[in-house]
Amino acid sequence: MMIVQGLLVALVFYVISLLSLSWCANPMLDRPIVLGPLVGLVLGDLQQGILLGASIELIFLGVASIGPSMPANAGLGGTIATAFVILTGAEMEVALALAVPIGLLGVFTFELQKLITASFLPMFDRFAETGNTKGYDHAILWVSALVYCFQASLVFLCIAFGTHSIDVLLAAIPAPIIDGIKVAGGMLPAVGLGILTIMLLGKKGAFLYYLLGFVLVIFFNVSTTAVALIAFILAGIELYRELDFQALIKLKQPAAETTEKEEEFFL
Repeated sequence: MMIVQGLLVALVFYVISLLSLSWCANPMLDRPIVLGPLVGLVLGDLQQGILLGASIELIFLGVASIGPSMPANAGLGGTIATAFVILTGAEMEVALALAVPIGLLGVFTFELQKLITASFLPMFDRFAETGNTKGYDHAILWVSALVYCFQASLVFLCIAFGTHSIDVLLAAIPAPIIDGIKVAGGMLPAVGLGILTIMLLGKKGAFLYYLLGFVLVIFFNVSTTAVALIAFILAGIELYRELDFQALIKLKQPAAETTEKEEEFFL
């Protein structure tokens, strides 16, 4: 059993989930690309955590919740799969194959988590009816902290008591099947990129930026770090232009209103 490792990984998952999904307005911290390196750090293999987090992120790239549909829980799948591979010494493709079914398990646990949250709604209604804003604010903090213990407990149980079982299972699976799992795992990042491409095809400007990154890497051998920095600069330019344009519109509005009032006065 790996009690200490399970507690460390569960604590990382709990803190990041709580900050990202409840207390900090969803800054997208609960993604494999963030959780992977943190899991690798607490397990003593930061480099492997970075590689696994980035690879698993590619699988879920472009996957979003639309209407009532719930995609696989990328954070839960990435956390447990990364920990399994680091602790068992399995290959990266195995982690990619494990991330998807574990992420689908996270969908069911998330639905159960919402049911638990809904049970506290009468308490919030009473706070709202009595105008108890302080009690309302405090309740949001401790209820969210309590609810996110559920998935963190699942992470702990899987790693503390399931790592040995996964190790034994992988050792018992015949080599041809393991090879098939590796091939399937290697194809999953391409699926994620394909989903992202389909999403961007309907947005001409965004697709051109995506195409620019592809051209820089394939034809000019630019590193992915350099592409990320270029993307950051371009995003900043676009944001500046948009904010500047909105400010210009606001400046023009009073002048237009004044002109309309003057015309009404002379009529």
